[in-house]
Amino acid sequence: MRVLLSAFSCQPGRGSEPGVGWGVVSQAALRHQIVVLTDAHNRPAIEQERALTPLSQASFVYLGLPSVYRWAGKSKCSGYLYYFLWQLWALRVARKLHREHPFDLVHHVTFVNSWAPSFLGRLGIPFVWFAGAKEHTPIRFYRVLSWRARITEALRSLAVAGMGWLNLRWTAVRASVVVTSSPERVWPARLTVERQPVGALGEEEMVALGGLPIRKGGPFRMASIGQLNGGKGLVMGMRAFVRLLETHPESEYWIVGDGPERKRLERLAHELRCAHRVQFLGWVPRSEIPALLAQVDVLVHPSLHEQFGYVVLEAMAAGRVVLVTDVGGCGPLAKSGCGVVIPLESPEQVTAELHKALLRLVWDGGHRLRAAQAARKAAEELWSWAAAGSRLEQIYQQAAGLPPRNPCGWREQRLPRRVERQNAR
Repeated sequence: MRVLLSAFSCQPGRGSEPGVGWGVVSQAALRHQIVVLTDAHNRPAIEQERALTPLSQASFVYLGLPSVYRWAGKSKCSGYLYYFLWQLWALRVARKLHREHPFDLVHHVTFVNSWAPSFLGRLGIPFVWFAGAKEHTPIRFYRVLSWRARITEALRSLAVAGMGWLNLRWTAVRASVVVTSSPERVWPARLTVERQPVGALGEEEMVALGGLPIRKGGPFRMASIGQLNGGKGLVMGMRAFVRLLETHPESEYWIVGDGPERKRLERLAHELRCAHRVQFLGWVPRSEIPALLAQVDVLVHPSLHEQFGYVVLEAMAAGRVVLVTDVGGCGPLAKSGCGVVIPLESPEQVTAELHKALLRLVWDGGHRLRAAQAARKAAEELWSWAAAGSRLEQIYQQAAGLPPRNPCGWREQRLPRRVERQNAR
């Protein structure tokens, strides 16, 4: 097939959104003739990689907005405005390309986001939309957040609800297949939805992490890795660790990353009298994550929402047991590798279940070893980009076999009522 990919964020050797963009591009180019629309800032990294490993079936179109709009991309707050304008520009370019040489399928890759729009479904051909997670932070968890985090999470929930509602009409109704990390039940029944977390690790990353020995000696050490914001739920991780210290005072907790909640977490460690067993290591480059994972036994990731959870997959590939909340891609990842998946019911319940899981891992070394081996096996067999590429191909074939959705589908649901009223008159 001839496929058009929209990958606003796309760079080799990166995690999160850029890594998803490049991973999908690399896999799609193995099976199809592809054209990639991506932002101009990705060009240096992409062209450098193509000089080493050319993608013979891929061509790239680098889009930069006219200079009058460039102010919109200069801060994080206005970054989504830049993205919105870029998507409009991408539609214009896509229509021109489609007229010159028609595509068989169009795929929105990044951002993987349920409330950030894509307009390429308007080309009128089969359309695959990577929609990410469609989740809100439950209100009952706000009481463990700082005021700053409460405001941030409230704004995010408003965006997911408000912009998400609009995006159902702008994007979802035109999608042949919606690919999401959230349960199908949160999407309208009329959509064709595939629950498939979007992400994977490259061969080099998998080899580097897979070569780490499984840790068997030293004090029991748990770690949390990521940006230190309220949405990561680390207050619950800290409280579970305090309870663990009551029976295993030699245990350690490494918190890796930086962010707006770091000072609050440091204060909490002192208030809970566990600061002497908690280390705040700050931001660590991604290239150093394998060396860090080699020194820990367990990854604790009690996030309140997550699209995929790259750090969870990296820990699994390293042969580390993962303890996660059942949100976004974290639940399916951990379940595939014998990790512990905790329902998001209340802060007290999450804390209690984290503590219970940690106790078993400390007491039962055999169980910890078996779970670590299962995590590594699942990462290698299910979450490499080669495996993800096979799943992507199935989605393409599914989408290509479906007729393009009528963009007026939502309005047509109301049409019979109008007809009935007219007939009644």
